[in-house]
Amino acid sequence: MCGRYFILPDPASWNEVREEFGDEVADQIAQSKPRYNVAPSQQIIFIRNLEEGATSDEAVWTFIPHWWKQSGLPKFSTKNARAEDAANKPMWKHAYRHNRCLIPLSGWYEWTQESWGKQPWLFRDPGGQGMLVAGLWSVWQQTEDTSPMLTCAILTREALPSLYEIHDRMPVVLERAAWKRWLDPNLTDPDEITRLWQENTKQTIEVFPVSKAVNSSRNDGPDLIERVDLKPKPF
Repeated sequence: MCGRYFILPDPASWNEVREEFGDEVADQIAQSKPRYNVAPSQQIIFIRNLEEGATSDEAVWTFIPHWWKQSGLPKFSTKNARAEDAANKPMWKHAYRHNRCLIPLSGWYEWTQESWGKQPWLFRDPGGQGMLVAGLWSVWQQTEDTSPMLTCAILTREALPSLYEIHDRMPVVLERAAWKRWLDPNLTDPDEITRLWQENTKQTIEVFPVSKAVNSSRNDGPDLIERVDLKPKPF
């Protein structure tokens, strides 16, 4: 799963995005404020392909399919979609074929249960580069009288062997070579889509423990991404 992440606007870390998608897309990331503890249901930046080409926008990080007509939101979490199941599950299969997106982030957090409580771990590119993870998006309108809302989810997959001890799932972090193909509206065959993320997941991720302050989504600030000593504080 991926339930929390951070995104930093350092322009140098988004040079590859600029080269692939142009200044407008990269500038929305590079000129945004740093966010060290992004949580589900918040507005997040994402990249999708429209008729004019790749463009960036903001969506709610909780996916609601366009056909959802119930009065309430889904009772189960839709912040993440299991990539292995998305091609066939009713919740995801239309977006998997037609509404794929890329979600920029600088890293994400997962937790282990230790003797001193829940210990957060930070995952990031070893060189500090920004990453693009595979996602799905939808436009949902609850009633005719309400405004349409952009929503999205992060695709997750089985974790790399090097990360599995910390958590068994991870976001589908795509290699640069797959970014444009992932957004290609002509790519609709689910088997090809699945092969794309399977064969183009980033293989090198750095992980280290960080402050338990990140456990509360109310906390935000650069101290949340600093490495800490794993030894618990004495009582």
